[in-house]
Amino acid sequence: MSGETKTSAPRYDPNFTQNVINAMGPKTSPRMREVMTSLTRHLHDFAREVELTVDEWAEGVQLLNWAGQMSNDRRNEGQLVCDVVGLETLVDEITYKKAAEAADLATQSAILGPFFQTDHTIRKKGDSIADNTPDDAEVVYLYGQVVDVTTKKPLANASVDVWQASTNGLYEQQDENQPKSNLCGKFYTDENGEYGFYCLRPTPYPIPYDGPAGKLLQLLDRHPYRPAHIHFIVLAEGFKPITTQIFDKDSKYLDDDSVFAVKDSLIVEFVPRQGDEKAKKELRYDIGMAPLSAKGESGEALVTEVFSCPLPTLPKLITEPPFPKLHEGAISEFSHPPAPIKIPGKRPPPSGPMPRPRVKDEDRKRVARACDTCKRRKEKCDGQQPCLLCKRRCREAECIFTEAYSKRSSQRQSSTASSHPITLKDALNENNDAEIAIESLLTLSGSRSAPKSPQYEKDPDALVSRAPVPKLARLLRDGRGKFIFVGDSSNLAFVQNIRRLVKAEIGECQLTSDPLRHAMCEVIPPPKAPTPAQSQHPKPSLAEAQDLIKHYLLASSGVIDLFDPDDITQHLCAWTCDPAAETDFNSSIYYLVMAIGALTRDATDLDQAEFYFSRGREIGVSSFLEDPSVLTVQAYALITFYMLSAVRRNGAFMLLGIAVRAAYALGLHRSDISNLFEPRERLARERVWKSLRVLDLYMSGSLGRPPATSEVDGGSVSWNRSTRDYEDIQMNGRNTSATLRICFIFERILNEVYCRREVSVQLVESISRQYRDWTMQLPAGLQADSLDQKGGSTAPTLTQTIGIAHLKGSYYWSIILLTRPFLIFKVSSKIKGRSDDEDSAGNSVTMTLSEACIDAALRSVEIATDIVHTPGVPKRLFMITNSAFISAMVIGFAIFGDFDKSFPLLSSISQAEAILAIMAKDDMSARRHYEITSYLRLAAIEHIRRRDQMQMQKRRQDIHNIFGDPINKTNGTDSSKETTGNHTPSQVSVTEAAAPNNNGTTALFDATEESGDPAPPWQLRFDMPPESRGPVLTTSGTLAYNDEDAADPIPPFPRADFGQMQEADYFSPDGSGIPSLPSYTEEFPLFSLMTEFDQLQDPFSMVRS
Repeated sequence: MSGETKTSAPRYDPNFTQNVINAMGPKTSPRMREVMTSLTRHLHDFAREVELTVDEWAEGVQLLNWAGQMSNDRRNEGQLVCDVVGLETLVDEITYKKAAEAADLATQSAILGPFFQTDHTIRKKGDSIADNTPDDAEVVYLYGQVVDVTTKKPLANASVDVWQASTNGLYEQQDENQPKSNLCGKFYTDENGEYGFYCLRPTPYPIPYDGPAGKLLQLLDRHPYRPAHIHFIVLAEGFKPITTQIFDKDSKYLDDDSVFAVKDSLIVEFVPRQGDEKAKKELRYDIGMAPLSAKGESGEALVTEVFSCPLPTLPKLITEPPFPKLHEGAISEFSHPPAPIKIPGKRPPPSGPMPRPRVKDEDRKRVARACDTCKRRKEKCDGQQPCLLCKRRCREAECIFTEAYSKRSSQRQSSTASSHPITLKDALNENNDAEIAIESLLTLSGSRSAPKSPQYEKDPDALVSRAPVPKLARLLRDGRGKFIFVGDSSNLAFVQNIRRLVKAEIGECQLTSDPLRHAMCEVIPPPKAPTPAQSQHPKPSLAEAQDLIKHYLLASSGVIDLFDPDDITQHLCAWTCDPAAETDFNSSIYYLVMAIGALTRDATDLDQAEFYFSRGREIGVSSFLEDPSVLTVQAYALITFYMLSAVRRNGAFMLLGIAVRAAYALGLHRSDISNLFEPRERLARERVWKSLRVLDLYMSGSLGRPPATSEVDGGSVSWNRSTRDYEDIQMNGRNTSATLRICFIFERILNEVYCRREVSVQLVESISRQYRDWTMQLPAGLQADSLDQKGGSTAPTLTQTIGIAHLKGSYYWSIILLTRPFLIFKVSSKIKGRSDDEDSAGNSVTMTLSEACIDAALRSVEIATDIVHTPGVPKRLFMITNSAFISAMVIGFAIFGDFDKSFPLLSSISQAEAILAIMAKDDMSARRHYEITSYLRLAAIEHIRRRDQMQMQKRRQDIHNIFGDPINKTNGTDSSKETTGNHTPSQVSVTEAAAPNNNGTTALFDATEESGDPAPPWQLRFDMPPESRGPVLTTSGTLAYNDEDAADPIPPFPRADFGQMQEADYFSPDGSGIPSLPSYTEEFPLFSLMTEFDQLQDPFSMVRS
């Protein structure tokens, strides 16, 4: 060596791979040597090609470990991972290809799937495998013959194993509500080789989404659904075994099966069955088997290899959350904008037949109408009354046909509509957003129609606003596949409203075709942590405990205020130093506090956080589950906060109910009761009640569920309009707290707007007075909540900064909830081509409230931006994430109303997207919100591009009318015949380069602040008599009318002042655009596909005649 230091980069050892291969010993079998040699070469070449990092390799190993953890004798997760990457199907096709080359014409094979069990009950020919038939299931008869493909002779005593999923998408071993051996069985063919059994007509279902296979689908931007199918395994002595599936011809997802298993020859068609009361449809499916080759192939050996080794129950080697951690340098799904969804079925498979082509909608056979029961169950009705399905269920009396009308844009179309009404089923079938069926729906209530007036009889269009609407539930699937309810105020309800309007404006795009649009993002809790006796997990050190307390106080600031910071720090530190204080009552509190601190501190602390949480919950449940006390309420409030931070919202919602009921049992909701205690105890009780209020109203607003707490004497609110007056209610001595006062405003909005599902200008005026009082008393409120700057301090602490951000974010979120219906109305009017005069619109109350909604969203984004870029901020702040997401939805939605001409909307939604990308590194809900925001931003860019192009074409046409168009004349075309109508391609593809430059300002809302003159936040004119509520909007932004209006033979929407609008009072439920009576409780589904919005004038912009 010359002493020089080599600085060249290390190189791959060219002999490394061969050295690994050569390490195999001489006793390795030839086939094992062949397979492992090829596998080693491919793995090493793959790692070199992508330059695999250590972190990425560790993620892959973790995924394999995770698959092993979730696998047992009832589910094979490793096999499911192979299915979603197409490996099992590829191996099956290779096997079938070899058989085809050998002139083997046996029934084509398909993958086994992860849910096969070896202990199927032996059944007789003609038996039913459905031991428990769901109400929404269709029973069919499946029969056939097993034959030798070479001689065509029947094979007697061949075993036919069958299994299928129920209508809820779960196999028997997945669903505790199904009896054992339900929907599976083993049959033996008779002397003629025949078999037959009753089963359920299969339905599509998603593969399990709570494991590594589901995670892969998320990262690959793919849906989890499988087409309707039934599994078969056929065995006969001396013949090759067959593992296959059959697929219903009428099923969705045939050409984009999530596991790539569909083959043309396996697609079957159910036909009508005659003379059988048990089944109205049947299927004959003959199975051809090939004899074993003369090379000594053993059928028994093949059977043993496939079926005689049940999956072992694997030990829980590690405890990981369902979604793997993101390490520094690992591949991140957030580094680029989401790419367009790629349909797997469009790619030719390596071998074998091509997938079946999609059937066009116009080629599908439909009846002109369907009964209400078939609509609700999404079944094919024959259009007769009673229909065959209702007859089969012996429910002929319930076979009712309810007509619904579709809004028409011309008198000619209106007359057609009146003679040929469009039913709800037709409307749903015409829209692709209904692809994912929601099985659990509420039954139809009796249809109720508004009385007809002469005006309505003359104008069928006026009758549209009175059409009865089926009562359907708003249901989503959670992480376990169960149906979960969300209501009008929820973020997901607003997102779906946006999807419908976006689809009406630009057609299909990533936002509207999102495969997860009917799912609720929830983290599945990891396996139960071991007890301290098993793991000997020590308490944290004093320094570690102090750091965890610091992060707990930061994350909970402005949300829960359960303890005095100095007291909890002192007591917890003393507890960590006392080995005897392990199982006392306070230990539950200390463990939960540390769990929150660890969860919000760093992603590497997840295991530690989950252990502390499990230990604290275990002690809490065993100590005071049935003993109401302040400790009980504190413990369950901490559990709720942890679960919200860990994106387990449904569990948090349930457990908060225990805390609230315990609080009511203790009288924490009554200040006169708390005043009976000494000051220290009274303050502790008030802290706990305030924390419950924040948690309850946050979940009620974000999930759309009724609040559990109330300041009105524990929830005893009078809903009699003449006696209900929230403005005069005092908050039991706690009205100085800014947090409690904003919670009270939230309560009014949720109860008076979203529970009643309507909003009037009078109500907005009433609530606005409380907003003005809140802002005027904000300094005193901050002091009551310990969020003010102490004497002598020049700047707020980080804890105070986060608390104030939470408080301001809640203030702007409440404004968004209150004014959102007005924004939806304005944007939907714009999309449907009904724009008011700019001068009158600019001065209308509706426009002002719409702009208030947008302004609140812009300010929320500014607050969230400041917080996420502040050093030392916790990694998880679910209220900041929620604020950024709902603001992004408002901003993106407003672009479709062309509000970007007045506000910097495009830059603000990009800012919100950046916030969510930062939070997404540690928060799964933020990942999902980031994805939706990205889709909405791209859709908004496409809208702006089309709008600008249309405006340019219109201006160019004006110029050509003056000077002519030599280009088109040269090409032999006439520019006067050009059209500038909207077109809606089936898929929108937008790139970043297409983003326009948006330089709008918020001068309209900043003028008051810049002038320095104090003024109320809203300067609105409510020129209505006090006895009139004025016009009303629903929470979905559509007009409402009352019963009195129907009796007057006047135009339904007169142009008059507010004094003449007393009759136009109420409006229909939901965003279907189909109004009804105020007491009409039927509601349109959240995932309604109706895009017909009432083309009515804005009542709030009317002027006096």
